[in-house]
Amino acid sequence: MQNKLYSILACFTLLILVACGSSGTGAEPTPNSTAIIETAIANANATMTAMAVVQPSPLPSDTPIPTAAITDTPSLTPLPLETATLPGVRVSVSEDTNCRTGPGTIYDRVGGLKVGQSAEVVGRDQATQHLYIRLPDNPVVFCWIISYYANVTGNVATIPVMTPPPTPTATITTTPGKTTTPSMDFSVSFLGADSCVAWFLEFNIVNTGAIVIESVKVVAKDLTTPNTFTASYDKFEDWNGCTVGAVQMDLVTGESEKTNSGANITYNPAGHSFEASITVCSQNGLAGSCLTKTITFIP
Repeated sequence: MQNKLYSILACFTLLILVACGSSGTGAEPTPNSTAIIETAIANANATMTAMAVVQPSPLPSDTPIPTAAITDTPSLTPLPLETATLPGVRVSVSEDTNCRTGPGTIYDRVGGLKVGQSAEVVGRDQATQHLYIRLPDNPVVFCWIISYYANVTGNVATIPVMTPPPTPTATITTTPGKTTTPSMDFSVSFLGADSCVAWFLEFNIVNTGAIVIESVKVVAKDLTTPNTFTASYDKFEDWNGCTVGAVQMDLVTGESEKTNSGANITYNPAGHSFEASITVCSQNGLAGSCLTKTITFIP
Protein backbone atom coordinates (compact mmCIF):
# COMPACT_ATOMS: atom_id res chain seq x y z
CA MET A 1 0.00 0.00 0.00
CA GLN A 2 2.80 2.43 0.84
CA ASN A 3 4.50 1.77 -2.53
CA LYS A 4 1.27 2.77 -4.35
CA LEU A 5 1.10 6.05 -2.41
CA TYR A 6 4.67 6.85 -3.28
CA SER A 7 3.96 6.21 -6.99
CA ILE A 8 0.91 8.48 -6.98
CA LEU A 9 2.82 11.28 -5.24
CA ALA A 10 5.60 10.99 -7.76
CA CYS A 11 3.17 11.30 -10.66
CA PHE A 12 1.49 14.39 -9.18
CA THR A 13 4.89 15.96 -8.57
CA LEU A 14 5.80 15.33 -12.16
CA LEU A 15 2.56 16.90 -13.38
CA ILE A 16 3.19 19.98 -11.27
CA LEU A 17 6.70 20.32 -12.63
CA VAL A 18 5.47 19.98 -16.20
CA ALA A 19 2.75 22.55 -15.62
CA CYS A 20 5.24 24.93 -14.11
CA GLY A 21 7.76 24.45 -16.91
CA SER A 22 5.34 24.98 -19.74
CA SER A 23 5.71 28.75 -19.44
CA GLY A 24 9.48 28.68 -19.84
CA THR A 25 12.36 28.60 -17.40
CA GLY A 26 12.02 31.07 -14.51
CA ALA A 27 8.63 32.39 -15.70
CA GLU A 28 5.84 32.87 -13.21
CA PRO A 29 2.99 30.38 -13.51
CA THR A 30 0.00 31.53 -15.44
CA PRO A 31 -3.45 31.55 -13.92
CA ASN A 32 -4.35 28.51 -15.97
CA SER A 33 -1.33 26.64 -14.75
CA THR A 34 -2.06 27.65 -11.18
CA ALA A 35 -5.59 26.28 -11.45
CA ILE A 36 -4.26 23.10 -12.93
CA ILE A 37 -1.82 22.68 -10.03
CA GLU A 38 -4.49 23.33 -7.38
CA THR A 39 -6.80 20.88 -9.09
CA ALA A 40 -4.05 18.28 -9.19
CA ILE A 41 -3.24 18.80 -5.53
CA ALA A 42 -6.92 18.52 -4.57
CA ASN A 43 -7.28 15.32 -6.57
CA ALA A 44 -4.15 13.93 -4.97
CA ASN A 45 -5.45 14.70 -1.49
CA ALA A 46 -8.78 13.07 -2.34
CA THR A 47 -7.07 10.00 -3.69
CA MET A 48 -4.80 9.75 -0.67
CA THR A 49 -7.77 10.14 1.64
CA ALA A 50 -9.68 7.43 -0.20
CA MET A 51 -6.70 5.17 -0.13
CA ALA A 52 -5.92 5.80 3.50
CA VAL A 53 -5.42 2.58 5.32
CA VAL A 54 -8.54 1.96 7.22
CA GLN A 55 -7.87 -0.02 10.33
CA PRO A 56 -10.30 -2.84 10.44
CA SER A 57 -12.74 -2.79 13.30
CA PRO A 58 -11.95 -5.52 15.71
CA LEU A 59 -13.98 -8.52 14.96
CA PRO A 60 -16.58 -9.12 17.53
CA SER A 61 -15.46 -11.65 19.99
CA ASP A 62 -16.81 -15.05 19.34
CA THR A 63 -20.12 -15.50 20.94
CA PRO A 64 -19.49 -18.26 23.41
CA ILE A 65 -21.27 -21.36 22.45
CA PRO A 66 -23.66 -22.04 25.26
CA THR A 67 -22.45 -24.98 27.12
CA ALA A 68 -25.12 -27.50 27.62
CA ALA A 69 -26.07 -27.58 31.24
CA ILE A 70 -24.40 -30.55 32.80
CA THR A 71 -26.67 -32.20 35.22
CA ASP A 72 -24.84 -33.96 37.95
CA THR A 73 -25.30 -37.63 37.57
CA PRO A 74 -27.45 -38.54 40.55
CA SER A 75 -25.54 -40.74 42.88
CA LEU A 76 -27.24 -44.00 43.52
CA THR A 77 -28.33 -44.29 47.10
CA PRO A 78 -27.26 -47.73 48.24
CA LEU A 79 -30.15 -49.79 49.44
CA PRO A 80 -29.85 -50.73 53.08
CA LEU A 81 -28.42 -54.15 53.46
CA GLU A 82 -30.91 -56.53 54.93
CA THR A 83 -29.73 -57.57 58.35
CA ALA A 84 -29.06 -61.21 58.25
CA THR A 85 -30.99 -63.06 60.90
CA LEU A 86 -28.78 -65.69 62.36
CA PRO A 87 -30.37 -69.03 63.07
CA GLY A 88 -31.47 -68.98 66.69
CA VAL A 89 -33.80 -70.56 69.16
CA ARG A 90 -37.30 -69.19 69.52
CA VAL A 91 -40.23 -70.14 71.66
CA SER A 92 -44.00 -69.86 71.51
CA VAL A 93 -46.51 -71.07 74.07
CA SER A 94 -49.76 -73.03 73.98
CA GLU A 95 -51.15 -71.00 76.91
CA ASP A 96 -50.49 -67.46 78.09
CA THR A 97 -47.44 -67.72 80.33
CA ASN A 98 -46.07 -65.32 82.94
CA CYS A 99 -42.53 -64.03 82.54
CA ARG A 100 -40.66 -63.42 85.79
CA THR A 101 -37.35 -62.05 87.04
CA GLY A 102 -36.31 -65.59 87.95
CA PRO A 103 -37.25 -69.22 87.28
CA GLY A 104 -40.16 -69.62 89.68
CA THR A 105 -43.33 -68.02 90.97
CA ILE A 106 -41.48 -66.54 93.94
CA TYR A 107 -39.92 -64.02 91.55
CA ASP A 108 -41.72 -60.88 90.46
CA ARG A 109 -43.76 -60.93 87.27
CA VAL A 110 -42.50 -58.44 84.67
CA GLY A 111 -44.62 -59.45 81.70
CA GLY A 112 -45.84 -62.46 79.81
CA LEU A 113 -45.67 -64.42 76.60
CA LYS A 114 -49.08 -64.73 74.94
CA VAL A 115 -50.40 -67.39 72.63
CA GLY A 116 -49.46 -66.38 69.09
CA GLN A 117 -46.32 -64.52 70.13
CA SER A 118 -42.77 -65.70 69.52
CA ALA A 119 -39.77 -64.80 71.65
CA GLU A 120 -36.01 -65.15 71.32
CA VAL A 121 -34.54 -67.64 73.78
CA VAL A 122 -31.22 -66.49 75.22
CA GLY A 123 -30.78 -68.88 78.15
CA ARG A 124 -32.16 -71.75 80.22
CA ASP A 125 -31.78 -73.35 83.60
CA GLN A 126 -29.84 -76.55 84.11
CA ALA A 127 -32.86 -78.82 83.63
CA THR A 128 -34.39 -76.69 80.82
CA GLN A 129 -37.51 -76.34 82.96
CA HIS A 130 -37.38 -72.56 82.54
CA LEU A 131 -36.29 -70.50 79.56
CA TYR A 132 -34.72 -67.05 79.66
CA ILE A 133 -36.27 -64.96 76.88
CA ARG A 134 -36.35 -61.48 75.41
CA LEU A 135 -39.82 -60.10 76.12
CA PRO A 136 -41.55 -59.41 72.75
CA ASP A 137 -43.61 -56.50 74.11
CA ASN A 138 -40.50 -54.83 75.55
CA PRO A 139 -37.29 -56.07 73.85
CA VAL A 140 -35.02 -54.48 76.46
CA VAL A 141 -36.49 -56.75 79.16
CA PHE A 142 -35.30 -60.31 79.71
CA CYS A 143 -37.21 -62.71 81.93
CA TRP A 144 -37.95 -66.37 82.70
CA ILE A 145 -40.89 -68.51 81.59
CA ILE A 146 -41.78 -72.06 82.48
CA SER A 147 -41.06 -74.45 79.63
CA TYR A 148 -44.09 -76.66 80.19
CA TYR A 149 -46.28 -74.77 77.72
CA ALA A 150 -43.37 -73.94 75.44
CA ASN A 151 -42.89 -74.92 71.83
CA VAL A 152 -39.21 -74.42 71.08
CA THR A 153 -37.80 -74.17 67.55
CA GLY A 154 -34.08 -74.32 66.90
CA ASN A 155 -31.18 -76.16 68.41
CA VAL A 156 -31.81 -76.24 72.14
CA ALA A 157 -28.25 -77.45 72.72
CA THR A 158 -26.97 -74.00 71.69
CA ILE A 159 -28.86 -72.26 74.50
CA PRO A 160 -26.43 -71.37 77.29
CA VAL A 161 -27.22 -72.48 80.83
CA MET A 162 -27.65 -69.43 83.03
CA THR A 163 -27.40 -69.08 86.78
CA PRO A 164 -30.76 -67.87 88.13
CA PRO A 165 -30.80 -64.84 90.43
CA PRO A 166 -30.88 -65.52 94.16
CA THR A 167 -34.24 -66.54 95.54
CA PRO A 168 -35.90 -63.54 97.18
CA THR A 169 -35.87 -63.81 100.94
CA ALA A 170 -39.33 -63.49 102.37
CA THR A 171 -39.98 -62.08 105.80
CA ILE A 172 -43.16 -61.88 107.81
CA THR A 173 -43.79 -58.80 109.89
CA THR A 174 -45.56 -59.66 113.11
CA THR A 175 -45.16 -56.45 115.07
CA PRO A 176 -44.13 -52.98 113.93
CA GLY A 177 -40.37 -52.75 113.66
CA LYS A 178 -39.77 -56.47 114.14
CA THR A 179 -39.44 -59.29 111.67
CA THR A 180 -39.24 -63.03 112.07
CA THR A 181 -37.61 -65.67 109.91
CA PRO A 182 -40.24 -67.24 107.65
CA SER A 183 -41.13 -70.81 108.39
CA MET A 184 -41.78 -73.76 106.08
CA ASP A 185 -44.97 -75.74 106.41
CA PHE A 186 -47.26 -77.78 104.22
CA SER A 187 -50.12 -80.22 104.35
CA VAL A 188 -50.32 -83.52 102.45
CA SER A 189 -53.19 -85.85 101.66
CA PHE A 190 -53.46 -89.15 99.80
CA LEU A 191 -55.60 -88.99 96.64
CA GLY A 192 -55.57 -92.54 95.28
CA ALA A 193 -53.74 -95.09 93.16
CA ASP A 194 -53.47 -94.88 89.38
CA SER A 195 -51.55 -96.71 86.70
CA CYS A 196 -49.46 -96.00 83.63
CA VAL A 197 -47.82 -99.30 82.65
CA ALA A 198 -47.16 -99.69 86.39
CA TRP A 199 -49.04 -98.37 89.42
CA PHE A 200 -48.34 -95.19 91.37
CA LEU A 201 -49.70 -93.44 94.44
CA GLU A 202 -50.81 -89.82 94.13
CA PHE A 203 -50.74 -87.12 96.78
CA ASN A 204 -51.81 -83.49 97.05
CA ILE A 205 -49.40 -80.93 98.54
CA VAL A 206 -50.50 -77.53 99.88
CA ASN A 207 -47.93 -74.93 100.87
CA THR A 208 -49.15 -73.53 104.20
CA GLY A 209 -45.88 -71.86 105.15
CA ALA A 210 -44.07 -68.69 104.10
CA ILE A 211 -41.22 -70.31 102.12
CA VAL A 212 -41.57 -71.33 98.49
CA ILE A 213 -41.43 -75.09 97.92
CA GLU A 214 -39.22 -76.01 94.95
CA SER A 215 -38.71 -79.78 95.21
CA VAL A 216 -40.35 -82.85 96.73
CA LYS A 217 -39.47 -86.43 97.59
CA VAL A 218 -41.93 -89.29 98.17
CA VAL A 219 -40.96 -92.49 99.99
CA ALA A 220 -43.87 -94.92 100.08
CA LYS A 221 -43.57 -98.10 102.19
CA ASP A 222 -45.97 -100.95 101.62
CA LEU A 223 -46.57 -102.20 105.16
CA THR A 224 -48.33 -105.29 103.83
CA THR A 225 -45.35 -106.39 101.76
CA PRO A 226 -41.67 -105.45 102.26
CA ASN A 227 -41.57 -103.02 99.34
CA THR A 228 -40.50 -99.37 99.27
CA PHE A 229 -41.06 -96.98 96.35
CA THR A 230 -39.20 -93.72 96.00
CA ALA A 231 -39.45 -90.77 93.62
CA SER A 232 -38.23 -87.15 93.71
CA TYR A 233 -39.05 -84.13 91.55
CA ASP A 234 -38.17 -80.47 91.03
CA LYS A 235 -41.78 -79.84 89.99
CA PHE A 236 -45.33 -80.85 90.83
CA GLU A 237 -47.41 -82.74 88.25
CA ASP A 238 -51.00 -83.90 87.98
CA TRP A 239 -51.00 -87.31 86.30
CA ASN A 240 -54.14 -88.95 84.92
CA GLY A 241 -53.01 -92.39 83.85
CA CYS A 242 -50.19 -91.74 81.36
CA THR A 243 -51.31 -88.21 80.61
CA VAL A 244 -49.77 -85.22 82.36
CA GLY A 245 -52.21 -82.47 83.25
CA ALA A 246 -51.23 -79.34 85.15
CA VAL A 247 -47.58 -78.75 85.99
CA GLN A 248 -46.31 -76.39 88.68
CA MET A 249 -42.60 -75.71 89.00
CA ASP A 250 -42.91 -74.56 92.59
CA LEU A 251 -45.49 -73.83 95.25
CA VAL A 252 -45.76 -70.41 96.84
CA THR A 253 -47.79 -69.79 99.95
CA GLY A 254 -51.34 -71.04 99.47
CA GLU A 255 -50.67 -72.94 96.24
CA SER A 256 -51.37 -76.65 95.88
CA GLU A 257 -50.51 -79.32 93.33
CA LYS A 258 -50.12 -83.07 93.02
CA THR A 259 -47.13 -85.36 93.26
CA ASN A 260 -46.71 -89.14 93.18
CA SER A 261 -44.58 -92.08 94.20
CA GLY A 262 -43.45 -92.80 90.66
CA ALA A 263 -44.94 -95.40 88.32
CA ASN A 264 -42.87 -98.24 89.73
CA ILE A 265 -45.35 -100.41 91.64
CA THR A 266 -45.66 -103.60 89.61
CA TYR A 267 -48.83 -104.82 91.34
CA ASN A 268 -52.20 -103.34 92.25
CA PRO A 269 -51.68 -101.76 95.68
CA ALA A 270 -55.37 -101.65 96.50
CA GLY A 271 -56.11 -102.90 100.02
CA HIS A 272 -52.48 -102.66 101.21
CA SER A 273 -51.44 -100.51 104.14
CA PHE A 274 -48.94 -97.80 103.24
CA GLU A 275 -46.83 -95.30 105.07
CA ALA A 276 -45.59 -92.37 103.01
CA SER A 277 -42.94 -89.86 104.02
CA ILE A 278 -43.22 -86.63 102.05
CA THR A 279 -40.27 -84.23 102.10
CA VAL A 280 -40.43 -80.74 100.60
CA CYS A 281 -37.47 -78.37 100.17
CA SER A 282 -36.96 -74.68 99.36
CA GLN A 283 -34.51 -75.33 96.51
CA ASN A 284 -34.30 -77.69 93.56
CA GLY A 285 -32.51 -80.99 94.10
CA LEU A 286 -33.90 -81.35 97.64
CA ALA A 287 -31.62 -78.56 98.84
CA GLY A 288 -32.15 -75.58 101.09
CA SER A 289 -34.64 -75.73 103.95
CA CYS A 290 -36.55 -79.03 104.04
CA LEU A 291 -39.47 -80.40 106.01
CA THR A 292 -40.82 -83.99 106.17
CA LYS A 293 -44.27 -85.24 107.11
CA THR A 294 -45.54 -88.81 107.29
CA ILE A 295 -49.02 -90.15 106.64
CA THR A 296 -50.55 -93.64 106.59
CA PHE A 297 -53.32 -94.81 104.27
CA ILE A 298 -54.87 -97.73 102.41
CA PRO A 299 -55.44 -97.35 98.65
